[in-house]
Amino acid sequence: MSEIKELLSEIISLSEDLYENADWWFCESHEPVSPEEISIYEHENNITLPDAFKECLKVSNGFMVDFGSTTGYFNLFSLKNTVCAADDGKNCAPEKQRCIGWTGGGWCLYYDTENGDFFIERERYKYELIKDFCGEILVPVKNYLEKQIRCSARKYELLEKQKDNPYREFYDTLVGYNQDGKCPAQLEPPASEKEISDFEKKYSIKLPEDYRNWLLLSNGGFFDGMQFYDLDMIAGHINGKNVVGMKPEEYEGEHYVYLAALTGCFDYLMGSIETGRPMVLTEDFEWEDGEYALDEYLDERIELYEERQNY
Repeated sequence: MSEIKELLSEIISLSEDLYENADWWFCESHEPVSPEEISIYEHENNITLPDAFKECLKVSNGFMVDFGSTTGYFNLFSLKNTVCAADDGKNCAPEKQRCIGWTGGGWCLYYDTENGDFFIERERYKYELIKDFCGEILVPVKNYLEKQIRCSARKYELLEKQKDNPYREFYDTLVGYNQDGKCPAQLEPPASEKEISDFEKKYSIKLPEDYRNWLLLSNGGFFDGMQFYDLDMIAGHINGKNVVGMKPEEYEGEHYVYLAALTGCFDYLMGSIETGRPMVLTEDFEWEDGEYALDEYLDERIELYEERQNY
């Protein structure tokens, strides 16, 4: 077995383990295609596929492993999707540079349809030649998935301690959407009590109790327009170095840091660095009491989401 086929087989196996043991991941693999089928397809469509991609097709005719994003953490197209999508690839002259998948949750993979060169697009319209598909693409994916498996074991150990967490019902509802295959949510593994306490000591901040409870279930993520900032992002906000314009805001003599985007681009849940007092900064730059903001907004977003699903 070639190194490429061996690595992709390991990636598929790791992905299946994640799917079984980490409810925020899913994967999809298919039956392989034969070298003869690949050769016929290239001839019929007047294309030359990358040798590395052809090795992958011999393991699975298209593959994806993902944590709930819109693009897929690692995604290789099936054979029929390697040419122009119009008419399922028929009667359509292929572009010279054709997308063939994604990696790293957003970097596009391209190939030259004339000579089979393999490229990665880390910047828009800037194609870097892939010289070592195993070392540059497959090995990082394998290492990342192994790390996620380790995280999943820790996740369930931490969640076991949070059965009585006041936000557990909200969390389980969002997890249920993912298990149903709807995948509107991405919930990262939880932070531990010690990690949160160490964070508060390091940055001399007191987090609001409600958001602290949420971090004990999920340290970062998003759902239907809501974005929950993880401890690293909050640290960046405190330092004014993470997100442009998201430095601590001053209100009534206290300094507030951004904790969550409650409605997408507007209405932020804020927390006082000095006292932990929660407030909401609205799109009109008005300040409102945020004592019940997180659970109220979660209730509202879940209700709106379920209404849309029933239409």
